[in-house]
Amino acid sequence: AFIDWITRLPAQIDFGITNVSTVPYGLEGFALLEDVFGLVCRADHPLAAEDGPLAWRDLAGQPFVSLAVGTQTREILDAHEDLAGILGPPVCEASSIFAVGALIRERLGIAVVPAQVAQAILPEGLIYRPLCAPELRRGLSVVRRRNRSMSPAALEFLRCMMDLIFTTGIVNAPGRIDIRADRESFLQNFV
Repeated sequence: AFIDWITRLPAQIDFGITNVSTVPYGLEGFALLEDVFGLVCRADHPLAAEDGPLAWRDLAGQPFVSLAVGTQTREILDAHEDLAGILGPPVCEASSIFAVGALIRERLGIAVVPAQVAQAILPEGLIYRPLCAPELRRGLSVVRRRNRSMSPAALEFLRCMMDLIFTTGIVNAPGRIDIRADRESFLQNFV
C-alpha cells in the first residue's frame, strides 16, 4: 500500500509514517514508537470491570470482531496461531477501526487492536486494556527515500509531530505506547 505508493512517486514526497515491518530497498525507516495490542470493549462489558492488563486467555469464548484480512493488525494476529484457539474466528470483519467501533458499541463482540489504533474510537464509550502473555506490539516508523535530504517544511512538520508525541501523554503510558526515539537523535536522522 503506502510503501508501493512512495517507491513509485517522484521525488516530491519527503516522508511517510507507516507501520511496515520491512522497508524495501531504496527507502530507509526510523522507528518512532511501538504500541501494545489490547482489548477494546464497551465500558459496561464484564472485561472492563477492572483496570490493568488482561491475559489472552481472559478473552476465551468472547465474540470477536476484527479488522479485515490484509490489514497489518489482522496479519499480526493471524501470525500467532496459538491465539486462534483463544479468539476463535471473528463473528464479523470490518475494513476500518470506526466500523469495528460501531460493531462493538452494538454489542456484536470485542476487538483486539494496537493502542494507537484504539485511540480513534475510545471517546465513544469504549475502553482499552492491554493484553499480555504474550505481549504483541506493532511499530510505527517514519520512512523516506534513502540518502535524500528533506525540505524545511517537512523537517518543521516532524519537529512539531515529535513535540506533540512527547507532550500529549500518549507516549510511555503504562502498557500502551512506548517511544522508540528521543526527539533530538530522531530529528538528526533527517537533517
